[in-house]
Amino acid sequence: MDGTVCNKVGTYQFALAARANVLPYYVLRQSGPDRESADEAHVEIEFRDGAQVLAFAGQRTSVDGVDALYPAFDITPPGLVTAIVTDRGAYAPSAVSSYVA
Repeated sequence: MDGTVCNKVGTYQFALAARANVLPYYVLRQSGPDRESADEAHVEIEFRDGAQVLAFAGQRTSVDGVDALYPAFDITPPGLVTAIVTDRGAYAPSAVSSYVA
């Protein structure tokens, strides 16, 4: 509700790349914000089995002793987002809570 975006891994990196290249960054949503997530602290990130990123086609691709962290989502702070585009129009991150008003 504060304009923080939780999405598949890669969203944050794209936002950083846009900022570094002085480009706007828009987030597209099929609907409005998650009414149960006031801010980043209210988002629970799903973690998948880290072993899934240490192998390919059944063959380990990393050296023994390496451990992995596999988050399914990342968090993009509202300061990196130009606008959040919803089914009701585009909102500045700071105004996306008005979607539910």
